[in-house]
Amino acid sequence: MLLGRNLTFFSVLMLLVVLGQFATELYLPSMPSMATYMHVNINMVQLSIAVYVFGFAIGSMVYGTLSDKFGRRPIILTCILVGSIGSLVCCFSFSLDSLLIGRVIQGLGFSGGAVVARSITKDISETREELAKVSSTMGILYASAIAFAPIIGGYIEKYMFWRINFILLLVLAIVTITLCWYKIPETNKNKRSLTINVVLHDYIDVLTNRHFLLYNIISASVLSGLVAYQTMSSYLLQVRVGMSPDSFGYTALFITAALISGGFINRFLMPRRGSEKMIIIGCYLYIFTSILYIITGIFGLIDIYIILVPIVIAVIASGVIYPNCSAGAMSIFDTKVGTAASIYNCLQMLGATVGSIIVSLFHNANQLVLGLLFASIGGVSLFLARKLQVKVIREVTEV
Repeated sequence: MLLGRNLTFFSVLMLLVVLGQFATELYLPSMPSMATYMHVNINMVQLSIAVYVFGFAIGSMVYGTLSDKFGRRPIILTCILVGSIGSLVCCFSFSLDSLLIGRVIQGLGFSGGAVVARSITKDISETREELAKVSSTMGILYASAIAFAPIIGGYIEKYMFWRINFILLLVLAIVTITLCWYKIPETNKNKRSLTINVVLHDYIDVLTNRHFLLYNIISASVLSGLVAYQTMSSYLLQVRVGMSPDSFGYTALFITAALISGGFINRFLMPRRGSEKMIIIGCYLYIFTSILYIITGIFGLIDIYIILVPIVIAVIASGVIYPNCSAGAMSIFDTKVGTAASIYNCLQMLGATVGSIIVSLFHNANQLVLGLLFASIGGVSLFLARKLQVKVIREVTEV
């Protein structure tokens, strides 16, 4: 069981997952100044999140399958090295084009950490319930770890220069590679001899599994809303509300507290209510968030509380939805764990890309855009979650 293993092993595993998100959160406070430096509108700099997430999605499609064949360790080391190269490109970017190229390379690399970490947790978890609990615990620690990224980025922006964000990411990547080399053992005890035909068959098998797709689409939809907020947050809170970069960084603590709360709520209620019921509860919370944003957006009301209170509710919802969707999707497969993790992460990131692009297209928009997006996501996710619940009830009845 993962939680009973060496603390160092668990910490390094968390670092693998955190690094990819840290690469997005860290430089958010610097977006306005980066736009000024590059002589572009802030919505163009916001595209750096979209291209990063797109690269993350593409990378996610291959790393899991490769780890099924070659093992988890070599893939981890390779992908973090690629992410380091992307960080280096961003460090020396003097134009928006070079920044976007560096961000794509970063996404292609750092995606491997998240995918392979999910495969490792499946390798060493014996049951779906254990996997769901581990996922919730990882979500709590993940939230705690990334809480300080925007805070650090805020102080970097206030006292230094935006390039320091990417230098710090490069240093973290090097530290991660070093720790993985010494502390992460090989957990794939059933490496597969994969040919192109076998790989294609695996992908088709996973993509045509209706249960997997329902879990995956719900998770991807919810993530698209949160990344949309992430993309728009510096504009709403720094430009519209007028917060300083370092003050803006501290708003991440509210998001972190919400994600941790969602994880604890899920750990407490999931054994009593069941995974599918918890997903439905999360969808209702998401819809409630959309209502708050739509009402305040229509009337042009905006301050720190109007922006933060709804997103805190949405993040609590995601803390409930994510672990149950992840555990449900990953528990379906035994021999195609890496491929399932690849596809799961890829579809999640493609959803996130869509959310980021949508809000980037609306220059000078207020939170109404977020409200309408969240309403669509919440409605679709609730519909799919109810279909998923019916399917599970039918299967239990048949058994």
